[in-house]
Amino acid sequence: MNYFNNLNYIYQILISILIFYIIFTILPFFLNINKKKIAIVGGGIAGLSAGYMLSKKYHCTIFEASDRLGGVARTINGIDTGIIYMKSTHMYPYLTRFLKHFNIKTKPLPITLAVANLQGYKDWVSNDMNNWNHDIYEEFIKFDQLMKYNKSNTDISIKSFCEIHGFSSYFKNYIIPSLLGMILHTNTLSTHMFKTLYPSLPIFDIPNWKLPINGTQSYINKFAKSIQQIYLNSPVKTIKRNEKKIVINTPHQQEEFDYLILATPMKINNKILNDKTKDEQDLFNKYSYNEVTVVTHTDENLITNTLTNTNSYSYIYCDQDTNINTISPNFKSTNLKPKPPYVSVSLSHNIPIKKKHVIDKKIYLHPDFDTIDKHGGYEYRMHILNKIQGKNNTFYCGQDTVNEFWHELVLQSGLYVANMLGVPPPFKSEGYSLFLPFHNIIGSDFQ
Repeated sequence: MNYFNNLNYIYQILISILIFYIIFTILPFFLNINKKKIAIVGGGIAGLSAGYMLSKKYHCTIFEASDRLGGVARTINGIDTGIIYMKSTHMYPYLTRFLKHFNIKTKPLPITLAVANLQGYKDWVSNDMNNWNHDIYEEFIKFDQLMKYNKSNTDISIKSFCEIHGFSSYFKNYIIPSLLGMILHTNTLSTHMFKTLYPSLPIFDIPNWKLPINGTQSYINKFAKSIQQIYLNSPVKTIKRNEKKIVINTPHQQEEFDYLILATPMKINNKILNDKTKDEQDLFNKYSYNEVTVVTHTDENLITNTLTNTNSYSYIYCDQDTNINTISPNFKSTNLKPKPPYVSVSLSHNIPIKKKHVIDKKIYLHPDFDTIDKHGGYEYRMHILNKIQGKNNTFYCGQDTVNEFWHELVLQSGLYVANMLGVPPPFKSEGYSLFLPFHNIIGSDFQ
């Protein structure tokens, strides 16, 4: 009797295992087998936001050339080395809503900015107005008025804006870059976007910016979790499109898809897309880039002496000699010198850091809008992109489809493509609108 009872018990266990296997392995396969397939080239925030939304309706595959997802959302040893800070729901409506949706907590991060002179001491410290040089103070008053009230051309870069309005080389070449260091940007950022960000920059006070407690990687992982297939270390070599299918070739495989999303710089698209249309070729040729080097390191030689009257938990300074921004996320006002690691940002590839101190090095491509807009301007670029968006089952999102290199807008560009493919944007009913109307992203009617 015990023998048969044991057999029956084993039989029930085997049946339970089979049921679990069918539910979690075979059933999902049959549910996905009839879904149309989307290839997403680029695993930055645009590709991830598109894939996160589209995976509800399609079978999505991301091809990422590097060994990690996120693009500029890059967390190394607990330090965010790409997108460092974010401000309010008003400025980051979808990102902050996604953080809430993913149950990701944030922490405030007051920031001090500084410019160091050739001897390593501070010429200017943002929250130490009593010790500002008189000329710097006067230039800031003038700059503040222009940012708040000037109605002149704002499509030009902030560098050109400073030149037109007669600001000193010191203000233009050191103070402005220290401000841009907060968003890892260069002085080709447009004046329009700079004016948008200006009220939140720590100039006359120390506003509280925020960052996820466990770094940007925490929400990158959440975006990636529901995407059906992700290939890392898989640079796409060629893409060939025909009437029925899109063929993706990587060093490891060849695979066919129904739709293609290019969430990569136009420079990359130009290289991998075999059968470019005339409009696509025309658009790709209009883009040029600045290479921004970001190094995470422990080299204290790039860290200057103690700040004065600081009351912040992060500090960024621009060195006059090397024009390198160094971010010290672990700075405490009680410390004489912030503890490593540090994040240094430069347009130069040769940041003077000894190899033994380097934790991570990454080069980002930033669109050089000053150069790009000499070829017909922003409106013309948008006109061409609007013509090719969705043609040949090919869709474009990412930093080159927005007018500014800004994390929130790049995220929104992925949501826009998902909307074009029949998956509407999330959170619409909760009062969150796009920070900038989607005229800033191709398609313009998405709101």
